Amino acid sequence: FQCLPWEPKTGGQYCEECNKDPLRPCSEYRCKSLGQACDLLNKGTKEEKCVWVSRNDVNSPTITPWTEALAPASLKLKYVPDDTRPNSRGTKIQTSSGGCLPAFTPLEFGVKLNEPAQCKLDYNHTDSFDQMQYYVGGNNYYRYNHTQQMRLPGPNTGTDGGLAPELKNDGTFSLYVRCQDANGNQNVDEYSVSFCVDKSPDTTPPIIESYSIPSGSP
Repeated sequence: FQCLPWEPKTGGQYCEECNKDPLRPCSEYRCKSLGQACDLLNKGTKEEKCVWVSRNDVNSPTITPWTEALAPASLKLKYVPDDTRPNSRGTKIQTSSGGCLPAFTPLEFGVKLNEPAQCKLDYNHTDSFDQMQYYVGGNNYYRYNHTQQMRLPGPNTGTDGGLAPELKNDGTFSLYVRCQDANGNQNVDEYSVSFCVDKSPDTTPPIIESYSIPSGSP
């Protein structure tokens, strides 16, 4: 179960319903609740109308890697094109030396879009946006940029819980990303984010990032 914000249907085929009752003027809240692509025009005037914006948009969002979102900074991570994916539909994450990530790296990465959209990802290939397991960033917001923080292996003690994919150790892995805009246009071919995790033994000591003792307690 995922407790996410309620969202209206994609598209805007019901936008005009908001304008049909002259005794109950259409509000921005009512307008936007009828569809993701509904918007109220002429706000603050007597000519407010709820309409379907970008009605003729039939293109899915364009996905590119977001360099500023790469972390941890100490590893000086970088994106390199994934030559195994057609039409540059993927990227690889490597260290500055071109190597694999150390085990238990708190990896963060992101994607940039050409229009606001929801994004999901999965370790497995799927046929559609709805079949994918995780929302990027753990939320269903429509944004230009999305950031994902991986969940580290081990007991589930993080705030993201099962809403974030786990960073698997010892091997090469790919996460597949799809995005969907307000009109329901989604990527047919997934965008892949690949990385490898070092197979050597984990020699990094734990880092204490926080504590739960209330302030002033012994």
